[in-house]
Amino acid sequence: MSLVVPPDLGSLRLSNPLPIRINQLPIELLIRIFRETIPDPWSPKLYNTMSSVLFTCRFWYSIALDAPIIWASIRFSDIAGPSPRQLESFFERSKSSLLDVCVQLQYLQYAVNRYAAEEKALKFKILLQRHLARVQTLRFRGDASRFFPLEVSSPVLRDVMVRSALRPASDPDSHLPSLVSSYCKTIKTLELNSNDLDPLQLIEPSYLCYLSLGQHMTWRPSSGEVFLQNAQNLRVLRLPNNAFCNSLHTHFDFPLLEEIRLGEPWGALTRHFGPMPNLAHVTLTQFRPHLYDLASLGPPVWPSLLFPSLQTLTVDYRSLPDFAPMFTTSSSIRAIHLHGVEGFLGFLQLLAGQPENDEASHSRVILPKLEYLRLWPAAEPYAWQEASRVDLKAGLMALVAIMRVRAHLRVEIGTRIFEWVMDSPDDPARENLFWNGQWDKNSLKQLLESEYSDILERVDIVCSANKSLDATLGNPPLPELVDLMGGFSLASP
Repeated sequence: MSLVVPPDLGSLRLSNPLPIRINQLPIELLIRIFRETIPDPWSPKLYNTMSSVLFTCRFWYSIALDAPIIWASIRFSDIAGPSPRQLESFFERSKSSLLDVCVQLQYLQYAVNRYAAEEKALKFKILLQRHLARVQTLRFRGDASRFFPLEVSSPVLRDVMVRSALRPASDPDSHLPSLVSSYCKTIKTLELNSNDLDPLQLIEPSYLCYLSLGQHMTWRPSSGEVFLQNAQNLRVLRLPNNAFCNSLHTHFDFPLLEEIRLGEPWGALTRHFGPMPNLAHVTLTQFRPHLYDLASLGPPVWPSLLFPSLQTLTVDYRSLPDFAPMFTTSSSIRAIHLHGVEGFLGFLQLLAGQPENDEASHSRVILPKLEYLRLWPAAEPYAWQEASRVDLKAGLMALVAIMRVRAHLRVEIGTRIFEWVMDSPDDPARENLFWNGQWDKNSLKQLLESEYSDILERVDIVCSANKSLDATLGNPPLPELVDLMGGFSLASP
């Protein structure tokens, strides 16, 4: 038997290795790379990145000229970016490709030469309406009353996002311009945060899959109810706070709904909506109890009966006391985000199996599939009262007990919570932890290492100073739960 010795790997290397040239890549791959250089739709540097890439050499520019898809992303700003004449060449180079258009007019009122800026915006609107038949995605930011309604309809318009300048809310009975001038049956994704438009006029609700109306919308309950009752193909629904406070007896059926976000109490949610077998994500925010007669909502309905597929739950602290005893009956929830202080203790005691007045519940397994728990402090100063400090301490102790029993549970907790757990503002330990205006998460972990080393591996301590609920959503630390906590976003072409 002979032993074969492999040759020295170094001898196999080329003495003068050839450089890897990007121009040797297939043209289709180069086009995909060029498309990645197109900036974010809301970026103020509209075409700077794109231009610097395409004008690198003649070869790249020739590829771009022969690739209509590269020119199908149109970006317009009232104070920056290409002129309407340059954009007209972009429209022509895109040929018959479907267009993704982003319009920014939020700087119009601050322009040094306002007349020139308004004239530029008007020229672009005329240019856009000439090619509107190919617009598939439309994003707009600024004064919507200066741009809408669009006089020409698009047979392929699918995704619309409008974010207007925030001004005092309009009178719900006043006449507002519509998004489009003729009836539109193609829009599937509609995201509006503007009090300058009537969001539901001339739009066919039965085609919508995604509807998000911001807190500054001028919501008309009467027309809104009729619209929602016909939008039975919705998969994502996000409505303004207390959208149903004047219509407690309205009922909606959304058999395909997968995500819902409301500023309503849990009792109102179970009263307004019928069973939703596909509902996986629920967010309740900014609940204002003084607008509701909670007694009129009737007895609680167990979520396991209405929402058997519920996986993630995000709750603002005002809404928590209303439904904390109810959702614990769900056996499918995998992730919970609690924002604020009120109700922490009661929920964590239920989760730990130590309710105050229910000894029989000790043997009941609550939320058996829970994998991820996020505890986040409220941003409002009045939410942090001295009376809450004792509850927070007891809640954190209950959390420790929960994590020691549930080995698979991971927790994310905001550093600001620890600020209110400290006995005194003059506590030296507190002084050492507070650095440069925020809490040092590494120092907090070192402080907790001696007593809680067995669970710290599953705890993510995140700086949380002055963050609102919206600023904390959508980016969980666990990759396997990104789909659970991320929800849906505006579809892109």
